[in-house]
Amino acid sequence: MWYSISGSYEISLTKVAGSYPLIVSGLATLPFERQYIMKKLNLDETWRLCLSMWRWIAKEVENGTDASIDGMKKRWLAGHKMELGKDSERCFFCEYFKKRKKDGEYCFKHCPGRKIDKHFDCCNYEYHYSGRPVKFYNKLVSLNRKRCKNKK
Repeated sequence: MWYSISGSYEISLTKVAGSYPLIVSGLATLPFERQYIMKKLNLDETWRLCLSMWRWIAKEVENGTDASIDGMKKRWLAGHKMELGKDSERCFFCEYFKKRKKDGEYCFKHCPGRKIDKHFDCCNYEYHYSGRPVKFYNKLVSLNRKRCKNKK
């Protein structure tokens, strides 16, 4: 499958299953026959992918899309030849947690957002991921800035 894209976009190469598909602003531009199987992501990969997906979703919302958040997540993941577990809500933070949880643990224990702000909650009314996706993306950006600052 080919995707056509115009305009200026950020380009990154990500090694997937032994080759390098070209990733441009959330959509793969080269055909790729093998499905990406989600591995156990490290924290930096989780943040990078989460921010990339939500940046694209925020731009889509600002451009007036009427697609659902879940539909946009599916489209972004498909464009990147990725799948997340069915119980991860198509969220990299949830996927990170689910690969590390023990029986009975609630998601906040390993949530990457909670590691930066103990009050972070993706369902918070102020920046709810589904109801206010642009504000949610902005919240993630602010958390990531704090995370990067703390790494120094």
